[in-house]
Amino acid sequence: PPNGNPIDTGGYFVPVQTLEEFECTAVAYDDVPSRLRATLEEHGFAVVTGVVPAAEELQALEDEFKADLMDLIDQDALADAPPGVAEAFERFCAEGPSALPLATTLGHLTQAAGFSVNRCLSQGRFAWRVRRHPRVHEVFRALFPGEGGELVTSLDLTFFTPSGQRPARRNRFCAHSDQNASDVRAGLADAETYQGVLYVWPASPDGLCSSTVVWPRSHTGVWRQMMEDGSFRQSGERGFHYSEVRVMADKERASAIADGWVSQARRGGGPPRRL
Repeated sequence: PPNGNPIDTGGYFVPVQTLEEFECTAVAYDDVPSRLRATLEEHGFAVVTGVVPAAEELQALEDEFKADLMDLIDQDALADAPPGVAEAFERFCAEGPSALPLATTLGHLTQAAGFSVNRCLSQGRFAWRVRRHPRVHEVFRALFPGEGGELVTSLDLTFFTPSGQRPARRNRFCAHSDQNASDVRAGLADAETYQGVLYVWPASPDGLCSSTVVWPRSHTGVWRQMMEDGSFRQSGERGFHYSEVRVMADKERASAIADGWVSQARRGGGPPRRL
């Protein structure tokens, strides 16, 4: 892991939640109506367990993503492909998405930290099954008790990296908030905004699958300090919500926040388990 302030080094390392930290932020699906909102208000995030409780459904979700990937493969061209390509395809057919060649994935399907932004994968079967999943809707619905109307959920993209990539011990520093208190667009600056990640593969401490880095309790004091910065007031006037620590005008405060990030942020997920 790199030493020093991540604004200067460009990277950082933070550990996964300890078991004690995990238990403070974990909310079982059945407890969502009574505990989720309070947990979010205290910690700024929560790990909801049991959203997809059955191994069979997890496998069905993975199979949907496999079908999305299969649609991208020109199977007619396999007859004239080099032997290694045909063998890789057979392994993918037998083992599923985890066996998709890493070079193919990184070169043609994903960007940055496994963002599946290419080939319309975020409009595929898998993405829409997650968007429409009734238990996902129920989790978010619990955050708005008593409010009528239809709930609209969004899935920007799928995170995906097959096996073969070593666990990262260093990440590029891009700590940010996706809400700007100066956003001039109607209803966005002070809206109650929640984001979520549905894990189909376990976000375990071994680092073999992606996890989400969060700074517990930063949604109160730290976020308010960020929102006082002139750079975000200016970007908010242009209707821009994304607010990254390293672009703050107040470099001294930015450095202090970055130091706090590397000492207090955690990879969400906790002990090995399927969420």
